[in-house]
Formats: sequence, structure tokens, C-alpha cells
Amino acid sequence: MQKELAWSSLRTVSLIAVLMSVCLPNNAAIVVTTGAQSGLLVRGFFDSFNPAATAANDFEFQACTREGAVNPPAGARSSVKPFSTGDAKLAAGGCVDFRFAGGEVGPGGGIRVNVDLFLTKQNSIVLKNRTWTHDQLPIASAGPSGGWSVGGPVAGGNGGVQTLAGNGEGGQEGGGGSGNYIHAFEIINLDSIDRVLAELKLLASTTFYDDLAADVPWSAVDAINLGASPLTIAANSSYIFDFNTTGSYDNGGHIYSSYSFASPQETVFGDHPVERSVPEVPTVLLVLTGLALLRRHR
Repeated sequence: MQKELAWSSLRTVSLIAVLMSVCLPNNAAIVVTTGAQSGLLVRGFFDSFNPAATAANDFEFQACTREGAVNPPAGARSSVKPFSTGDAKLAAGGCVDFRFAGGEVGPGGGIRVNVDLFLTKQNSIVLKNRTWTHDQLPIASAGPSGGWSVGGPVAGGNGGVQTLAGNGEGGQEGGGGSGNYIHAFEIINLDSIDRVLAELKLLASTTFYDDLAADVPWSAVDAINLGASPLTIAANSSYIFDFNTTGSYDNGGHIYSSYSFASPQETVFGDHPVERSVPEVPTVLLVLTGLALLRRHR
């Protein structure tokens, strides 16, 4: 089942990796940490490219949980090339402030950012205020708006296709237990323009993959069948795909994700550990204080 969820507010910036061939710096990345380095570890990475005519020597962003202060991260860490210094601080609203310096990224140059949040329960990573700066003065935005999240396993569904390829329904490496379960995977477009989803791949696995792009066997996983026409995610809206699995994968399993937009060309990689499964419920009521909510079946 596929659903679209329209939002009237809430500006966040996604875990975005621009999918393009680029030479990134080869020097070792600085790693900054803050808070507890334990809990439910949600990971992602993105590549950012400097669109300004001026070289940037600082890079700043916030990594947050969607629920904000209600469910703030216990801790976080991030690593970025080519910067040699950086800091991370727990901030208000369920966010972590990251700042990197001690390097230079020229016009059109790129960096790879790994970011991890240690959570207390199922949630998502969203990024805010990604900014290229020069001597701490902003010179350009570092990415479009959006994000992703994975819901906990809910009993029900048809069990999906129990193969790595997945036949367009999401890949499964097995070992996730018995019974049928659904994981709601959400792509959030909070940009000011509609976005065309080019490809989505999902994989349920009990294996921990370190590099979310290179180590996960994406080439063997079929893309999700999004229908005959390109799937457009309207501005300030979300797309939800119900990922069916055999077994809940709450025995140390992970839901790995890779999705890309057509224009501008961007790809998001993520990993969310699977929490304990919950009983099947006939209706899910989502209440977002201060947000107008519209939900429709596709």
C-alpha cells in the first residue's frame, strides 16, 4: 500500500546525498561527538556540493529528531571531509548543532557527511539549516529540504517477497523471524517545489553494513515498483510505502534505504534498527499539533 501525506508547515532539511560523479577529498575525516554514544543508532550520509562562487571554509547544520523536544536524541556524532576541526552540541528542540572548520571547499567542490543520532525510540533523522559559510558568514544553502523515517514493525500484511531482489516489493535477507509484518517507510519532501521520485530501494537484513552506499548489496535489490508513471511528491508532503516482511526483524535487524530524486538528482542512504514489534491495529491515528494534516490512499 502506498500513501501520500500533505503537510502545511515544518521546515526541515533531509539526509540528502547528491548522486553525481565527483571527486571528494581523500584526507581522513574529523569525527565530532556529543552526549551519550549509546541507544537506538540511526545512521545516514549525504554529499554536499558548494554552489557558491566563493570558497567555503566552514560547514554548519543541525540534525534533529522529528518529534523534537518530546523525543530528543541522547547523543550524536558526525564526520566530514576535508575539515580538521569541528564541534557538536545538544540543542533545544531535539536537535544537535554541528559546525566544521579548518578546511576549504572551492566552488563546485564536495564533502561527504556521515551523521548518526542515538535515539531512545523509533524516530527519524532530519537535518535543518545546512549552510556553507566563509569565516562563519553564510554564503550558500547546502541542500534541499526533506527527510526520511521508518516506522516500527506492525503485525499484518502479506509477508512480502522473501528474496534479496524482492521483485519490486523490497528485499529481504531472511532471519527476521516468523509472521507477517509491515514497516511504514516515509519520504518527506519539505522543499518549496514538487519532487519526482526516480527510485526507491529497501532492504530488511540482520546484517550490520558499515558503509550504507558501498557495503549494502544495492545492485542485487530490485527497485520498488512505483507504478507506470513517475511518482511526484508535492511540496510540503510525504510519500509512505508499506514495506511487508516475513518476520518483524526486531531481533537485531535493520531497514536499509536508498532513494533518489530525478531533478535535481539526489540520493538518500539510511539505516534504522528495527525496534520491538507491535500488535496489528485497524486504524492508525496520527496527531500533529499545530499542523494541518491530509491523508489519502494512492
